Amino acid sequence: MNHYYSSLLETAGGDSELVGELVTIFKEEAPKMVGCMENAIKDNSPDKLKTTAHTLKSSLSSMGADDACDLAIALETMGVNEELGEADLAMQKLKIMIDKILSEL
Repeated sequence: MNHYYSSLLETAGGDSELVGELVTIFKEEAPKMVGCMENAIKDNSPDKLKTTAHTLKSSLSSMGADDACDLAIALETMGVNEELGEADLAMQKLKIMIDKILSEL
């Protein structure tokens, strides 16, 4: 059992069936959220970046993906502040982390 699964299991109160459903949802939705965030940065849409990063942040937090969660928070903050100058680099790092998480689930 890996770290992400263990954290989800704790979050879900030991309900392994619920964890399975959460993992399935994350595997389906995370790539979509990453794509949406990349498009938001490309299209200079801070509101879209803020909203999507906020949603992703919650998922990452529940699975104990602290470093990825911190990047999602940073991207959310960039959206709130409408300052996307560093967003490309942060997004590249987050995408690598998400790919690693997906490969380990």
